[in-house]
Amino acid sequence: MKNSSLLDEAYELCEEGKYTLALEYYDLILFKDPKNITALINKGVALQTVGKHAKAVKCYDQALELKRKTWML
Repeated sequence: MKNSSLLDEAYELCEEGKYTLALEYYDLILFKDPKNITALINKGVALQTVGKHAKAVKCYDQALELKRKTWML
């Protein structure tokens, strides 16, 4: 399955309140593409929603760092 399809599916799972399963999808996406900023941000949102704030901040920080690197190119 393509990452874009997995992203869509993970987003839908979050909309349905199935955050644990959505987080597994985001992990799979990030395993395949560790520089996927959208997956990092969405994973952060899901983590934040389930009360895992420190892990959410880590995802947001990683996404910001990746974005900074692309700005420098």
